[in-house]
Formats: sequence, C-alpha cells, structure tokens
Amino acid sequence: MQITGEVYKTIVKIVDERMKGIRVTREDFNDLKAIVKDLAKAQEKAEERLARLEDAVAELAEAQRRTEEKVEELAEAQKRTEEKVEELAEAQKRTEEKVEELAEAQRRTEQELMSLTKTVKNLQKEVGGISHTIGYTLENAAYKALPHLLKEEYNIELERKPVRQYLTNALGREEEVNIYGLARKGKEKVVVIGESKSHLSRRHVDAFLKKVKRLDPMFSKGKKFLLMITHQSKPKVLNYAKEKGIRVYFSYDFD
Repeated sequence: MQITGEVYKTIVKIVDERMKGIRVTREDFNDLKAIVKDLAKAQEKAEERLARLEDAVAELAEAQRRTEEKVEELAEAQKRTEEKVEELAEAQKRTEEKVEELAEAQRRTEQELMSLTKTVKNLQKEVGGISHTIGYTLENAAYKALPHLLKEEYNIELERKPVRQYLTNALGREEEVNIYGLARKGKEKVVVIGESKSHLSRRHVDAFLKKVKRLDPMFSKGKKFLLMITHQSKPKVLNYAKEKGIRVYFSYDFD
C-alpha cells in the first residue's frame, strides 16, 4: 500500500509525540535517580548518626555499670559503717557499765573510808584519853614528890603543893600549865613552871619554852624555875633541855 503524504505526516506526528513521552520518562527517571542518591546519602548519614548514638549508648551503659559498682561499694561501706557504729555502741554500753561499777565501788570505798575515819577519830579520842590519863598520873605523882625534890636539890621551898593551872598569856588567851607553884629560895621568890610529856622530844622542849615566853607577864612575881617530867627521853634531848635551863625529872624519880 502506498503511503500518501497525508498519512506520512500523521505517522511522523504520532512518532514525535511518542518520542516526547519517552524523553519525559527518562527525565523523570534521572530525577528519581538523583532522589535515590540523596536518600542513600541521607541513609548513610543516618547510619553514621545511629552508630554514634550506639557508641554514646554504650558509653552510657558503661557509665551506668560503673555507677552501679560505685553504689554497691558505697552500700558495702555503709554496711561496714553501720557495723562499726554498732560495735561502738556496744563498747559504749560496756564502758557505761564499767563506769557504773566503778561508781558503785567508789561509793563503797567512801562509805568504808567514812567508817574508817570514824574509827580513827574514836581511836584518837581513846588514845587522847589514855594520853591524858598517863599525863595526869605522871603529874599527880610529881605534885607529891616535887616539894621534897626541890627542897633537897635546890633549897627551893614550895609554899604549897604545885597544881595544874590555867594562866592568861600576853595575847589574853588562857593556856594550861601542867605544873605551877609559888616558892622561895631563901628570901628570893621563885615561880615553878613545869610540863609533862610521856616521851620527851626536842620539839616538846621548844614548845614549852615558847609557852613560858608567852606567859612571861605572869611571872613577874619572882625568878622562874623550869622543869619537865617524862617517862623516857633520848640523851641528846636531855642535854638540849639542860642547855636551855630546864630540869628534867623521870617518873621513877618520884618513887
């Protein structure tokens, strides 16, 4: 069949139209490829971000693990601290019990000490009483024997038997004089002053001399004759008393 010019034109037109459609489809395909490429890049970036996120999550997980370990260590330390506090509380309890025991022992000791102090005071009173009794016995023997002894040894005549006397000293206070008597030696007035000690010591001699000095205003009536009487004394004390002008008599001198 012969193609006429009109048919040819129509065919060419149809082909051209088809070719145009094909070009449009390729452009769309190229656009699609570009979009796919962009999507691939975006996917790659997303995967990179995801990888970084996974690393961060791993680091967080490791940090969490270390935190949990630290918390476990702290919990263990807290447990040990609580145990130590419990031990300290128990030790404190034992200490308080021991202090209470010591306080009770101290209380008993104080009671015993008070009882002992009372006993010692009673003993002191008893010893003091015995000492006074011994002293009075010694003095009473002296009162009887001294008139004869003084007359025989020193030609001193007592006006009457010596006595125990309280005299007022220079300070206006009364002091006890164990042996006191007025006497004469020829025409001279003599005041006999004596002290008794069961065991005469140097300290007793000095105390007696101080007493005599305090009582000096009372002895203006005559010359002083000082004597001390005792059961026993050391030779050096006797020599010291003699140097001070004191005549010492022993209890056996009164027999």
